[in-house]
Amino acid sequence: KELSPTVETIEGSTHLPPALFHIEQHLFDAQPVSLITPENPILLEARSPADEAREALRWIKKLVVRENVPLTACALFTPNPEVYHPLLRAAAGEFGIPVRFTLDESLENSPAIASLINLLSLPVKNFNSRYLINTLRSPYFEFPLDTITIDTLEQISRAAQIVEGQEQWEETWERLEVSAQQEHPDLDDERNAPRLPRGDAAADLRRVMQSIFEILSPPAGPYSLTGWIKWLEDLLERLKFYEHADSERDRPACETLREMLRALVLSESVAGERAVDYFEFHADLLATLPGEGYREANVIGQPALIVGRMAEARGTRFEAVALLGLSEGSFPVNERPDPFLDEDLRADLGLELRLQREQAGLFYQAVTRSDHHLLITRPYLSEDGEEWEDSAYWKAIVRLFEKSAETRVTPDTPQPLVQAASTQELLFAAVRRRSLPSRFDFLLDQWHQLRHAQVVLAARRARRVSGEHEGGVGPVAHVLNQRYSPSQAWSASRLEAYCNCPFQFFVGSALGLEPRALPAFGLG
Repeated sequence: KELSPTVETIEGSTHLPPALFHIEQHLFDAQPVSLITPENPILLEARSPADEAREALRWIKKLVVRENVPLTACALFTPNPEVYHPLLRAAAGEFGIPVRFTLDESLENSPAIASLINLLSLPVKNFNSRYLINTLRSPYFEFPLDTITIDTLEQISRAAQIVEGQEQWEETWERLEVSAQQEHPDLDDERNAPRLPRGDAAADLRRVMQSIFEILSPPAGPYSLTGWIKWLEDLLERLKFYEHADSERDRPACETLREMLRALVLSESVAGERAVDYFEFHADLLATLPGEGYREANVIGQPALIVGRMAEARGTRFEAVALLGLSEGSFPVNERPDPFLDEDLRADLGLELRLQREQAGLFYQAVTRSDHHLLITRPYLSEDGEEWEDSAYWKAIVRLFEKSAETRVTPDTPQPLVQAASTQELLFAAVRRRSLPSRFDFLLDQWHQLRHAQVVLAARRARRVSGEHEGGVGPVAHVLNQRYSPSQAWSASRLEAYCNCPFQFFVGSALGLEPRALPAFGLG
């Protein structure tokens, strides 16, 4: 039977504020439209993406604290998570704003997992000395060594030029053990390495290092995937990895690691066992890590600000929305074809297309997600300090409003104390104003410390020095006159080094210190 639907139009005014309704109706109109004045500025220019992230979070916190907007009803969308997410995480931690990223943190970015990868890579890298010392120093593992012993091992590895491998360590121990009875030690000359342990002390360290290699060396194999995972779990328990990875950020990463290992065991039970050696197990494990993500535990089960990508702004509505990154080339992204994968192949592989991505439609959906409050931001300076042009979408919003809709925040602009979103910002603003209101007396000690730091910094930046600690050479002028007489030959390269970095000149030329080169194969 043919359907005959009846369309009825419900009369009534829109629930959107005038400014948002004006954007929704005229965003991409080709004809000129009447300009309106929004109740509050909705366009904000900041110096850099870092300042942009801080201003957006300050705007969110102001709405939550002063206008009682629920934090769960606020959202922030960015075009480039790799740039903005670390900046937002740092600023949100300072401001005390719980943040939930829709894009989970990659497991390999966790400090605990990075340390674990370094440990598991030691046999593959033939126990490279640099990676080995870093593993022994890691706070995530408990080895039977103290800091002084690890420092001694590093000194031995540099003096003996140990690049990698247990064999080089064994040769070094043999030379150190017998050098205690020799009149002229042969290990880099006694005068160059006077503090290296020798004789019985070297023998004790040799036994310690042998136990370390025994702990870290995998069994000969091959074993099934389940067998290797059991060995890994026993190793982590022996080194007390999970006990030391106990911070708020480490705990969810470790739980995700456990789930990943359980999934690998389950997959082998379904697909059947396959015996592999350690190198293949290590490669399979590293290939699995990038695809795993974890969510920080401090935002699980509590209200949090949603931070997502522009493509995730579709569908859901919020009371307050902030859109970041509307500068040229950031959003919309300049579309360029992939030189290796054409569009048809990317579509077949399920990858995001590089061309014809309908960014205009995406921006329209993102900018109309808010029911009450909207903020659009962009950085106005590029990384090299040049003026960063605004994007076409920014201009499309600007053309709809009077000039009052746009504001620019600069670092030199004094901010009222009431706009401070954290204790750090409050103290910084108070120092610039040279006064701290009496209601903030509990911060008086910190305020005095910052005032003193401000005086020190001003003295260091002054064109005319005020004392010997600021660079004045009066007390040592006679020494300089004797050392650098008119007949003194000056090195052009040293003068150039001083112009590039005076501190590097002081370390290298005045103190005579040289970089500590890592042991490497080769002559010299």
